[in-house]
Amino acid sequence: MRSYTLPSRDECYELIREHRVPAHIVRHSETTARLARFLAERLNARGQTVDVDLVERACLLHDLLRVCDFPLKDFSGFAQPVTNADVAKWRRLKQQHEGTRHEDAAATLLGRRYPALAQTIRKHRYTALVDGDDRPRTWAEKLVYYADKRVNHDQAVSLEERLKYLLERYGNGEADLFRLIKKNDGWIM
Repeated sequence: MRSYTLPSRDECYELIREHRVPAHIVRHSETTARLARFLAERLNARGQTVDVDLVERACLLHDLLRVCDFPLKDFSGFAQPVTNADVAKWRRLKQQHEGTRHEDAAATLLGRRYPALAQTIRKHRYTALVDGDDRPRTWAEKLVYYADKRVNHDQAVSLEERLKYLLERYGNGEADLFRLIKKNDGWIM
């Protein structure tokens, strides 16, 4: 029996709606959750102890505040029409969490009510593998990190393909970071 509280799946979707998470991010989170849940169930079947619900809920909410990292200028790549209410909400969230990356913003938002969930989400940051303090240590943290890195948009892809995409899109060509992460990717399993 767990010693911490988790939101139900319905409560996760209520948070997603409340924060107006863009549709493409919801699809990414759902695919990440399915992959991570599958892996958690497999680990449990092999004698490991993994809280499948924690893994699934953390994946559903891992990009809850992803908009904090967006420039909020061009929405042409979004899967759904973006309303003025969406933009206003996202701007408020970005202002509220000014200068904070989405992982930390979500952990702050969820931390009081769901500390284990918040910690698991916080450790999915792209550079966690190279940060001794942020490196995922529990199975739940590792699975959320790993599944997120394996899902490009809403498709599971190879780890190398996903990391290459992330570096091209967000890494400003940080080839040294890519090499360092590739060098350390064996710890995950």
